[in-house]
Amino acid sequence: MARRGCALLLCAALLVLGAAGAEAAKRSKDKDPLAKDAKDASPSSTRRKSLSGTPVPATPAAPGRGAVMNLCDSFHIRTLNVYCSCSSQQLLNATEASCWVFGKSENESAPIWDSFSSQPNLETLKINVREESIHKFVPTRALSFLRKLKLFEIMYATIAELQPYAFANLTTLQELQLKRNQIITLKPRSFAWLPNLTTVNLGENQIVEVQREVFLGLPSLRRLFLDRNNITILHDGAFMHLSGLDELELNDNQLAVLTRETFSGLKMLRRLLLNNNKLRMLGDCTFCEMPHLTELYLNENGLQYLSVRAFEGLSRLSRLMLGDNALQVLSPGSLNGLARMRYLDLRNNELNTLAYETVKPLMDNFKNLSSYFYIEGKWSSIS
Repeated sequence: MARRGCALLLCAALLVLGAAGAEAAKRSKDKDPLAKDAKDASPSSTRRKSLSGTPVPATPAAPGRGAVMNLCDSFHIRTLNVYCSCSSQQLLNATEASCWVFGKSENESAPIWDSFSSQPNLETLKINVREESIHKFVPTRALSFLRKLKLFEIMYATIAELQPYAFANLTTLQELQLKRNQIITLKPRSFAWLPNLTTVNLGENQIVEVQREVFLGLPSLRRLFLDRNNITILHDGAFMHLSGLDELELNDNQLAVLTRETFSGLKMLRRLLLNNNKLRMLGDCTFCEMPHLTELYLNENGLQYLSVRAFEGLSRLSRLMLGDNALQVLSPGSLNGLARMRYLDLRNNELNTLAYETVKPLMDNFKNLSSYFYIEGKWSSIS
């Protein structure tokens, strides 16, 4: 009996000691901040909250570990050559971004272009290549993430060739500003399947020719600027798919020959700038494919000869600029059919004689106080 009593007392003592140890361990765990932080950091824990009670976003993983960096919060990454300033630094929240390229640009498969997926709501994107820096391509990969983009601008790059589908078939795109990028070649379908595009500016590049099917699937295009390039050839039908185009600027190029087929398809064009090219003559019906043309600029071309039918079909033409050329004769009948002419500039040509019969079809128009007929120059007579 004595042994059984001792055994019972020993068991009771062990139970008491066990309970006390468990309580001490619990208190120790509650006081240990490392243990608490480990619990909070576990996958099953709830998100931490700020003092205001708002959940604090998790810190994104560093680039290269499976996560895409935030395009608008990358200035701290010193290894990049492309940096962007945005209307918002929050993920998914920016609508405008201005980016700068420093030094030699990232290649086309670099992670920086994937980072544009962090801001899919961008509506405006401008890329500026800094002085003495190099960037040789349109970032099609980046554009493919921006399904709401309306305006894209890139300037001061060295893009020798514009590749097919360079703008990722963006259905929302409305305006492309591509001035001063040293572009030489436009590949077929460079501008294709952009249904809401209204403006393309390719001015001040080094383009030498415009082939057929460069501009395809652009039903909304209204303004096309190809001024101040080195264009010598416009292939027949180069604009045949631009039936809604309103304004075409081809001034300050090297064009020497134009035919009726050059402007095939431009049935709604109203404004055409061809000044400062190398056009020495204009043949029959050169502009017949553009019955809605109202403004035609042909000054500073060295023009020497105009066919009697050069302006045939232009019944809506109201402004004709022929100044600063080398015209010696303006044949009777060459201005026939221009019933709406209000502004005619023949200044600084080599016309010695101008037959009254030549300008007679326009004289009633010039009685209007808002009309102008400029014929300054070296005149011997108007007969």
